[in-house]
Amino acid sequence: MRYQNPQLLFALFAIAIPIIIHLFNLRKYKTVRFSSIRFLKEIKQAKRSRSRLKNLLILLSRILAIAFLVLAFAKPYIPVKEQQTDLVKNIFFYIDNSFSMESVSENGMLLDIAKNKAEEIANEYDAESNFYLITNAFSAKQSRAFSKAEITSVIQQVETTPNYKTLAEIISRQESLNKQKENAQMYVLSDLQKSTFGIENINQNDSNLNILIIPLIKIAESNLYIDSCWMSSPIIQKGKAIEILVRVQNKSEVELSNIPAFLHVNNQQKAISNFSILPNESVEITFKFTPISSGFKQCKISLQDYPISFDDNFYFSFEILDKIKVMSVYKKSQSFSLKSLFEKDETINYKAVSIGQINYEEIKSQQLLVLDGLSDISSGLQQSIGSFVENGGSIAIFPSNNINFEDYKSLCKLLNTDQYMVKDTIKQKVNTIAYRHKVFEGVFEKEEEKINLPIVSNHYKISAKNSSNRQSILSLEMGDDFISHFTFVGGDIYLFASPLNSASSNLGKHALFVPLLYNMALMSYKTSRLYYSIGKSKYFDAPTSKNMENIYHLKSENYDIIPSEKFVGGKRKLYLQGQIKKSGNYLLTGNGKTLSAISFNYGNKESQPNIYSSKEVEEILQRNNIKNIKINSSTNQNISNIVQQIQLGKSYWKLCIILALLFLLTEIMLIKFLKS
Repeated sequence: MRYQNPQLLFALFAIAIPIIIHLFNLRKYKTVRFSSIRFLKEIKQAKRSRSRLKNLLILLSRILAIAFLVLAFAKPYIPVKEQQTDLVKNIFFYIDNSFSMESVSENGMLLDIAKNKAEEIANEYDAESNFYLITNAFSAKQSRAFSKAEITSVIQQVETTPNYKTLAEIISRQESLNKQKENAQMYVLSDLQKSTFGIENINQNDSNLNILIIPLIKIAESNLYIDSCWMSSPIIQKGKAIEILVRVQNKSEVELSNIPAFLHVNNQQKAISNFSILPNESVEITFKFTPISSGFKQCKISLQDYPISFDDNFYFSFEILDKIKVMSVYKKSQSFSLKSLFEKDETINYKAVSIGQINYEEIKSQQLLVLDGLSDISSGLQQSIGSFVENGGSIAIFPSNNINFEDYKSLCKLLNTDQYMVKDTIKQKVNTIAYRHKVFEGVFEKEEEKINLPIVSNHYKISAKNSSNRQSILSLEMGDDFISHFTFVGGDIYLFASPLNSASSNLGKHALFVPLLYNMALMSYKTSRLYYSIGKSKYFDAPTSKNMENIYHLKSENYDIIPSEKFVGGKRKLYLQGQIKKSGNYLLTGNGKTLSAISFNYGNKESQPNIYSSKEVEEILQRNNIKNIKINSSTNQNISNIVQQIQLGKSYWKLCIILALLFLLTEIMLIKFLKS
């Protein structure tokens, strides 16, 4: 047994007061004169015994009433831990301020309820306590102890954030703040969302810390949200219809019908799609629109859902180039087929350069590079090609009739592709076509059994060492690849087995040549990711730029962020370092020019509304043998009682008051009804 106010136990000396009064009363007597006392002798003995008993009972009642009254003010209690000698002075609050706390209960928004409860708990502690606040932001401003006067205003400043933390991360944060490893009490106020709280991963933790989980119950566990989106085709062109597919999730027990979703492009509504969705299912919806201009397209898909609304808007962006840059490098003369295909096309900026006049720096700005019949490939050109492909460029390699095998071997090794081997002069026909390869996107309506395919007079055999990285586009009758596709870092490599001339094959004049090369050119422009997730994506590639001293700005209507730069694997990366807090469309600028459009969305873990029940939490804690974490399963329990149970264990001051009143009542009853 211990006491909150042990100094008040000195008031027990007040017990001497009724004892002194009792002793003085024993000395008082009255003389009563009677004419005869012969009838009083027997009565006198009986009254004296009864009076003595009455006085002793009254004295005992007074002593006990005073004793229990003093004990009530001293506030006796049995501590939670036997070894606990002092009251805990370090009080930690974790207020879950993730987006799920925007849900509502009968008493209002969960975050507001959490803040009010935290204030009430703080008010139950004395002014000597040290208060700490932990939120999902893990803010440096909240890395110190607050006084009782400060903690109220600090709690009221808490706002929702896209961040979320598991219970293990919260405990780790508490340990870093409690550097002296002193006894501490932490109150966890959360809706206990299953997707983020992660209580299953908790093990027995610091014995100096006691945790009370106070669950906040929302009205309904339901949410409708956009999970992801993507393009149906990798080829995006001005003036041609674009199909955007969107996956929507229904996390509720209710079927939803005829729900509208809207597509906005550059702040203008372009399409609407109505859909129906079954309970706890997902559905894919489609938007179609035709861009009439090139440039950056900042898009938003929106729907309406209540009460969880933070995920009702989904952002993505992409760029449509005015013209795609294609460069052909030849030895003697440029290919007539390439010139006919690209030179007059409005969407292609075509340039043919002799190997003797090539500017290696110019290669960096191209989307598709075509090596047209080169016999030798210098080491300088090889390095430029390697850097070009690493940065996302595409290359189509047509060998010459007499290649320098060592040069081609070195280039293929650099690009991690199969290598050219001996020349085969047997005339063969292409008999296998990969209809599902991306270069044939939209070319064929169906797979044809009888189709006119190119004829090859001679070709180079290509080794088959990189089978995991090779896709065969066209194959010959005897099994050799005629066109192979490889990927290297961010770029595409198309390896042709024959030169682009009529003596080697009729590919340059064949009907397949146009869609084949044209799609290679269209897909050579690598669109950046449609969107990033806040919290998951910490960096993204810096745009290719000749000016290495660019200062980049990531801008929206209300934000201007300067990302930091790092080189990773020879590539420049832009690091966000947690600066993106709000979903939306942003523009990346450098030296006053817009370089890219980038979109950020909140992660979808917060969109999953399922929560732990108090019983589930208790079972998990019991299963993991965790004794210093408790959950308050009573929704109507008074905050004052919660604090007292946590701080003092079992308190007895109320019982003392009741007993003090009971003994005072006993004294009154003895005086009034017990006759001497």
